Amino acid sequence: MRRLWKLVVVLVVAGLIVPMIGCGKGTAPGAQPYKIGMLASLSEYAGAMGRPEQQAWLLAVEDINAEGGVNGHLLEPIVYDDGTDNANAAVLARKLITQDKVLAIGRGLPSDVSLAAKVITEGEGVVLVTSSGDLGETLPPRNWSFAYVPDQCDQCGALYQFCKTMNVTKAGYLGDSTGLGTGAKDVLQKTASDFGITIVDYEQFNPGDADMTPQLTKIKAAGPQIIWIQGFDMASVIACEQAKVLRLDIPILVMVPTIVPSFLKAKPEALEGVFTLSTKGLVYWVLNATDPLRINNERLAIEVNQKYGRDMDIRDPILYDNVLIIAEALRIAGLTNEDLANLEAARTKVRDAMETINITGCFDSYQFDAAHRTVYPIRDRAIITIKNGQRTFDQWVSGEMWGQVLEVYLKKIGQT
Repeated sequence: MRRLWKLVVVLVVAGLIVPMIGCGKGTAPGAQPYKIGMLASLSEYAGAMGRPEQQAWLLAVEDINAEGGVNGHLLEPIVYDDGTDNANAAVLARKLITQDKVLAIGRGLPSDVSLAAKVITEGEGVVLVTSSGDLGETLPPRNWSFAYVPDQCDQCGALYQFCKTMNVTKAGYLGDSTGLGTGAKDVLQKTASDFGITIVDYEQFNPGDADMTPQLTKIKAAGPQIIWIQGFDMASVIACEQAKVLRLDIPILVMVPTIVPSFLKAKPEALEGVFTLSTKGLVYWVLNATDPLRINNERLAIEVNQKYGRDMDIRDPILYDNVLIIAEALRIAGLTNEDLANLEAARTKVRDAMETINITGCFDSYQFDAAHRTVYPIRDRAIITIKNGQRTFDQWVSGEMWGQVLEVYLKKIGQT
């Protein structure tokens, strides 16, 4: 099987797409491994999401090492299950840093656990590359933290743009009690009116809840024209189902993890007609056949199926890219065995290298944004609607409003 890694990370130079890392070279004689860590939520309520995240993350490491590693150094992955627990994540983050002596740490969902790890990585001076989509990952302190997926300001901006396109001014919000849900609520409360949107009711549920009927009944009574259900576990799917039972016959916006294949198979009727907003990587099949995002995703889908005997999950390209971003920073840093002997200085080089990132992976293309401490640029978002149990592409929505929402939000919280 041809390895995805050799072609998956690309740099656009004068219109040409060229391989960047690995390049098929062998491991350098005597080269010490680059140690990288992952905190994965493999158990408790986030386990259904964490297990494919871990598989994709390790698959990327395997592919990179099969092509000779990075700068001739193999990647040595160290993965811990944090049990979807904030305290455990903090303890294990410190263990990765002080005992395992990793150069960088990767992290997926959920956001609360990521933010607990961020406290440690910021204090210890180690790069944390996160993909939970929580604005807290990019707000200060953020010297060592790098987000690479759309956060709540991006999500709200896309919602406002969609509402503007559909001439909608009233929305209802049902969010979970994790940082993803409470963070989105905070952004909505501080910015919606600035963009001509009235949130007629805010309601909340907990991960694992089985009955959101009371909250949905209140939202329906408030008369929204659209409802945003913000969550990432089965509870958000059940909420969609119960909204339909209550005949809330309005558009339902959900978070990307709500439409993962396992949820679509479990409750296809509940998710029929809901929509989400995401990057081009999740609608790669509508892209030009020569687009790197399409090529990379088609190959990743084949590799996931051959390796794990399952269809590619939405989180696969996201966590595969987590390793690609870390590996690219390591490549740019160019760490030698001598550099690895001074771990503090080596970690600083990796952090500095993150600020020059410019690559295309599977989920998206990434370029460091100094103003917002992220490694994803502003770009159009895809509206993805579930039709007949499948993700289908509807239209593009401008991503420019993200920056506007972020600036309003930062001003409201006194950080401009």
